[in-house]
Amino acid sequence: MNIDNSYISAYLGDEPYLFISYAHKDKDEVYKIIKWLFENNYRLWYDEGIEFGENFPDEIAMKIKDCTHFIVFISNLSIMRDFVKREIHYAIKCKKKILPIYLEETLMSPGLDFTIGTIQGIEKYNLDWNQLCNYLIKGLPNECKVMNNSLARDINENVMFESDYKKQATADLDVASLHDLRMKAADTMKGVGIFINEITNLPIEFYKDINEIKMNISNFETSIYDLELKSKKDTTVNKTLVGGAAIAGGGAFLALTGPIGWAVGGAALWKLVSKKNKKNAEQAETQINTANNKCSELEKLDTKVKEVSTLVNTHNTYLRITVQELYNIPRDYNKLTQDQKVRLEMLVYNTRVLSELLNKRVS
Repeated sequence: MNIDNSYISAYLGDEPYLFISYAHKDKDEVYKIIKWLFENNYRLWYDEGIEFGENFPDEIAMKIKDCTHFIVFISNLSIMRDFVKREIHYAIKCKKKILPIYLEETLMSPGLDFTIGTIQGIEKYNLDWNQLCNYLIKGLPNECKVMNNSLARDINENVMFESDYKKQATADLDVASLHDLRMKAADTMKGVGIFINEITNLPIEFYKDINEIKMNISNFETSIYDLELKSKKDTTVNKTLVGGAAIAGGGAFLALTGPIGWAVGGAALWKLVSKKNKKNAEQAETQINTANNKCSELEKLDTKVKEVSTLVNTHNTYLRITVQELYNIPRDYNKLTQDQKVRLEMLVYNTRVLSELLNKRVS
């Protein structure tokens, strides 16, 4: 099968790009993947249109030196090609990140096996096309991709936290406890789980994340149940509750996002200093110094709690918005567009991150 690559131009700019190394006898199989990379907006360089001459080695070396990631297609043919081996060795010398893609089960020489055998690669011959595409998405850097604004917003977590999601997520932060936010997040993630379970033919990699999400939610709910039991049995547990949130065990696992919890200590201190005899005044001074230190600790704790609260709320808002935007997609993974597949993968990824935040201790 001949793949038309005439419209796939090798990238010549200064932005991050992928270097493609392969044997020309593998071109039909390789060009199909190059075509997919190009159509999915990856900047890439391969030897398209280059003339073999005295400057050819210099140009190849320069392109390897300037690339961000080096992709090499491994086959029983390519490992026999001197130029492919030289490209691999030069990429290693330049300390490039290397992604081997094995087109077939390959018997490598001891030297080549020693060079790249320990580098995690993609065994294309063991994957169907959709699985291969998913491995490429996970293995390749977004910096080598030309993204439209909406897709970049979804994929780049740093951009996401500076986006409208963050503004919407922080709108009600001052009146919500971290506990309440986590409870809402757990409900949202259960809804995401129901949505994901409706989609058939999911790649097997999805289920690893889904199982981890379920486990994290279960651990969170178990922790809440255990804390409630402890609160009922142990009268020494601080039961200052606002919206169901408790500070217990010297930590802030289910902590408040504001200074409301300081009121109990402040009231007790006020009662002590209102005594007018000297002994109580001396005791009050000691208590005030201790309280000042505790307040300083609480202020630091409060800052940390707010940071975690912002993360929880941002991810929770992102999940709700993304599920709404994806709700009408086909319920068969094989019928999704590539953009929908990427967004679905990022939905699962952000759900897993949020599930980890459920159990993050703040202390």
